[in-house]
Amino acid sequence: MLRFPITPHPNHFIFPHVLKSCYESHSTGLVHAQITKSGFEQYPIVQTAIVDSYSRVLGGLRCTRKVFDERSEKNVVSFTTMVSGYARVGDVDNALSFQKHD
Repeated sequence: MLRFPITPHPNHFIFPHVLKSCYESHSTGLVHAQITKSGFEQYPIVQTAIVDSYSRVLGGLRCTRKVFDERSEKNVVSFTTMVSGYARVGDVDNALSFQKHD
């Protein structure tokens, strides 16, 4: 979409789908950088998709927590995403501590 001027540019509806296709920290980071450059990082749906994407990649929980902590607005969906990320890697203590905040 970025290479061809004829097609519409990505928006806050497209980026969550692109992030779902990321299976490594590097590709998630590249998409995250494009989101920031495009100005869509403040959209709650995009923020949650970034948190989810980092939580699904190997070694991504440090980035996941950083992105979560930087969110301007935290809601049930973002807390659930963090709990799922911790549960996915077997970090039950952190998953339970986030669940208490919910």
